[in-house]
Amino acid sequence: MKLRKNLLGTWILGLALLALPAAAEDLPVGIAQSKNLVQRSLTIDDQTFKVTEQTGIFDLAGRPMRLEQVETAADQGELVELDRVTYAYEAAGSVLVTLRAVPLPR
Repeated sequence: MKLRKNLLGTWILGLALLALPAAAEDLPVGIAQSKNLVQRSLTIDDQTFKVTEQTGIFDLAGRPMRLEQVETAADQGELVELDRVTYAYEAAGSVLVTLRAVPLPR
């Protein structure tokens, strides 16, 4: 019973985080094609962005994650699951400010 309450609370918190003013709906959405961990860069729809320590990277539930955890089309090979590589992003020039996993827009 307590587990259900915790899961429900986590789910509600995740939805609340997605509803913040900088929500993914306000950001452009693209497919993460590849990442370079050495140069700390991420290519989204043929645009390459630098990822800094200040870049906010979030999963579907709104939890922070590291660049290493970002799923890209290159990671998946030929059979790409678009729901797993679709991200809303905000950039300042060539620097990625925010990257948020989002479900594939339908």
